[in-house]
Amino acid sequence: MEGGKTIGHKLDEEPPTPTAKAPEEKKRVFSNVISPPKEIKLRDQETVEMKVHPHWLAFYPYYFIWLWVIILSLLFMWIAPQIGSALSAKTNIFTRLTATILFGVVGMLSKGSADVLGFIGIPTASTVRQFALFLLNPPVEYAAVILWCFLVILPAGYISFVSISWGWGPVLIATALFAAVVPAVLGLPAYMTYVLGILLAGIGMYFVDLYRLAHVFYVTNQRLVTQLSWGGMRRNELDYGNINNLILEQPLLGRMFNFGTIIPVTANGLGLGSDSAALTVGGGVGGGSSGGLMVGAAVTAGREVNVPRVRSYHALFGIENPQEVYAKISNYTHLDDEATHLASIGKDIKALLEENKKIAEKIDKK
Repeated sequence: MEGGKTIGHKLDEEPPTPTAKAPEEKKRVFSNVISPPKEIKLRDQETVEMKVHPHWLAFYPYYFIWLWVIILSLLFMWIAPQIGSALSAKTNIFTRLTATILFGVVGMLSKGSADVLGFIGIPTASTVRQFALFLLNPPVEYAAVILWCFLVILPAGYISFVSISWGWGPVLIATALFAAVVPAVLGLPAYMTYVLGILLAGIGMYFVDLYRLAHVFYVTNQRLVTQLSWGGMRRNELDYGNINNLILEQPLLGRMFNFGTIIPVTANGLGLGSDSAALTVGGGVGGGSSGGLMVGAAVTAGREVNVPRVRSYHALFGIENPQEVYAKISNYTHLDDEATHLASIGKDIKALLEENKKIAEKIDKK
């Protein structure tokens, strides 16, 4: 008896029939492992730990280009008349150069090719000629359009130099010319140039976001896979054993919004670029007009510094939670290190020897 209740059963009674136990509910195991992607073939015992895209703020220079076009267009819609009045007497500097180029295009177009171009909707030679004549004496409202085109194209040089990608120049030139030429050819008011500029900038922002999402980065337990699917496809695979150094870069904006770039550096230099500076000093001595002694000399000195620099599809560019990803990759890199493997082998051998010693002692006791 315990607390008024009988524990167990009487000897002369049959024990109770055991009831079938309900199957134990399996505990859920939470893991970071995600389903294997279709675009890469996993190796034996390989699992994908993370799949990440760049943070949208990582592409802020490209978004800013189109934001600049929108702000500029809105500003010119407001103050274009005042700008046009100030520039109408000075537009020949810009317009004569443009008109000269267009007249050269006209000269290259024969009558037959012009008919073909007109049939498929491209402006014919006569249309281009009329537009060139229009540029030589533009109305006041179109004088501001020329300045708008110049200011739209202005950031392309800086972005192209910083990113070492010269594609932005033609893109912004085409945007400015398309927005300026279409309203003029169709006889629309000048402010339609700015409306069209805002529309094209919105489309540009959309394509920048598509370009961002085209970057896909996979962190597996064996390697890093970085991929860019934009038109074509570029993929880079890097085993953890080939990583000599791991660099984390977070600009001020990245620290504020928790994104950054992880650059794996290898022994062959992948992940490294260079910054260089040079100074040239020259001098010369000349003679008289009838000839004489002429001496010239120039000395150039320069320095070059290796810095972590890589294309966006060769690193984990602008990813969210970079500290967490950095720690995971660093851990895998350490596990893949040769010294770690040797230490693990030594530990296994030591455990095996101790187990054999225990077995031998049991045999001796028998």
